Amino acid sequence: MRKLVPFILVLWGLAFGGKYVAEFLEIGVGVRAAGLGGAYVAAGEDASAFWWNPASQSRKITPQIYLMHSALYGTLYQLDALAYRDKLFGRYLAASVMRLATDDIPFTREDGFYDYGPDGIPGTGDAGEGNGVWDPGEPVDASAVDMRSEGDYALLAGAAFPVSPNFAWGVSLKLLHQNIGGYKNFGIGADLGFRYTPKPDLRLGLTVLDITGTHLSWSTGFVESKLPSLRVGAAYTKPLWKDKIELLTTGDLEIRFEGEGSSALISVSPISIDPHLGAEVSLWQHFFARLGLDRTDFCAGAGLKVSRFTLDYAFVMSSIDYVHRVSLTVDFNPRLPPGVQGGK
Repeated sequence: MRKLVPFILVLWGLAFGGKYVAEFLEIGVGVRAAGLGGAYVAAGEDASAFWWNPASQSRKITPQIYLMHSALYGTLYQLDALAYRDKLFGRYLAASVMRLATDDIPFTREDGFYDYGPDGIPGTGDAGEGNGVWDPGEPVDASAVDMRSEGDYALLAGAAFPVSPNFAWGVSLKLLHQNIGGYKNFGIGADLGFRYTPKPDLRLGLTVLDITGTHLSWSTGFVESKLPSLRVGAAYTKPLWKDKIELLTTGDLEIRFEGEGSSALISVSPISIDPHLGAEVSLWQHFFARLGLDRTDFCAGAGLKVSRFTLDYAFVMSSIDYVHRVSLTVDFNPRLPPGVQGGK
């Protein structure tokens, strides 16, 4: 089976081009973002928001660390992320690491079986005995089984650059690594983001993902590329009661140019569009309740902020699985400068 992997990878690339390259990146980093249906290009301001828009870190300059964990498909896959932001040498810098992996997979070494043939009995001369290839029915040597992990990894690092009090841009470099069945790839790409605040209660965002194309080179010699795509969004905040209760509404459009057809909600070949919608109610900037729609998947979440610590939870209900995410944000300087909104 392992000898077929390079051939499968080539067929996959020929069939789908850039459509499903590094698909694990679509999962994203962020629990608040998940609770808001992935509508985070304009709404996000915590350290995890750097994943969605590199320009998002231009408004808040407090040092912050972010930890996230989630289990997918039961406990088959573990999703973990770490993000950090700070202002160094007058620049707004951020970095994020994501790992999506499954552990303890049994791999049998090529010589780790008894070549007795399908009947599993030595000396009978049945078809397959002594052919040097494992056939169904041949016993496996338990000591020849290695437990391995397979995973996808992404590292993003970049900076945001305020141009004016209302406008900023940012850029991030991303390094990718995948390990599948013993075959590995390494990739590199970049994202470009913009954030515009025409009014204090309205934010607009635009991210050009994989602006240079993200290119992955496999250990088999096969090279594949992820095409650029766009995310455009808006977020609006409205006080509901004496500035103690606020309502945030946010929406993103995810625009691709890979001809996804029926897999997208809106498709005019080769352009496909998927919407993301979310709403959040904030109570005294300490308690948060969220609802969202990630394409067609219902999402919900909650948050609790106490001093410099914020605990967030999100639930995503899809046709494949129910996913739970949790995160902890630690703000090392929760006293924000004048004119900067508090909360998440």
